[in-house]
Amino acid sequence: MDCSLTPDVPECSVEVGTPPSTGDGNSGGEHNGGSNTGGGSGGEHEGADGCRYIVIGRDDPPAGARQPGAWYSRHCINDGGASERLPVWIADAQSPDPAVLARSAISRLDLPVPAIRANPAPPAAQLLNVPTWLWLEGPSYRARSATASVPGLSVTATASPSKVRWSTGDGASFTCSGAGTPWRAGMDPAVASSCSHTYKVPSNGQPGGVYEVRATVTWEIGWVGGGTSGSVDPVTTTATVPLRVQRSSALNGAG
Repeated sequence: MDCSLTPDVPECSVEVGTPPSTGDGNSGGEHNGGSNTGGGSGGEHEGADGCRYIVIGRDDPPAGARQPGAWYSRHCINDGGASERLPVWIADAQSPDPAVLARSAISRLDLPVPAIRANPAPPAAQLLNVPTWLWLEGPSYRARSATASVPGLSVTATASPSKVRWSTGDGASFTCSGAGTPWRAGMDPAVASSCSHTYKVPSNGQPGGVYEVRATVTWEIGWVGGGTSGSVDPVTTTATVPLRVQRSSALNGAG
C-alpha cells in the first residue's frame, strides 16, 4: 500500500486483486508448481464469494490462459473454521464492479477519533455561569480519502465530517455544524463561542467529581471511479473527556 499524506486530505493508493465471480476456462485452475512466488505486483481483495485473494506471482500461467494475469492465493473459511489457501489464476481483464472496489477503498479510510478541546483547558476547572468553549482539533475534523486500484480501474472514497453532536454531561446536548472555534489568548472567555455551553451546576456531585463530555462526529461518505459514483450510509466517531466545573467569583481566561 502506497500512502501519501497532505495536511488536508490524506490519501492511500491500494493495489488489490481481482477474484472471478464464477470460474471459467480463462481464469480458473489451481497452480501445481513452478516459479509462482515472485514477480507479483502485490495486493489483496475480498471477492464476492467471501474469500480473500492475495497476489503471489505472475509467472507460469496455466494452459489455456489467453491474456495476462496473476496467481492469487485464495483464502477461504470453510464450515469447520479452517482456512484454505488454493492458488488460482485470474486474468487482468476481469475488473471488479466499481461498487465492489469502492467497498475496499471505504474500508481503508481510517477515520480519526475526535480530539476534544475546551477552555479553560483540562485539567483546569470550568467556571460556573461562564461559557465553556468546546471545539475539535483541526486534523480530527478534516476530509479523508483512500483509493483502491486494479489495472484499468481506480475508485476513490472520501469521508467528510458534517456535524458534531455534543453531550455535556449535565443533561444538555446540542449540535454544531463545524468543529467549533478554538479559544486563543486575548479572546474574551465570558463571550459564548460558535460552539459553547454554560454550566449552571457544579460537577462535585458527579462520579469522580467531573462531567463526562462526549463529542460524536458524523461523516458523509461517497465514492467515485469507473465513470460512476455512489455513497453509503453516514458513520460516526466518538470521544469523551472529563470536565470539572466549580464556582468562581472571577473570570479565568487561561487556555
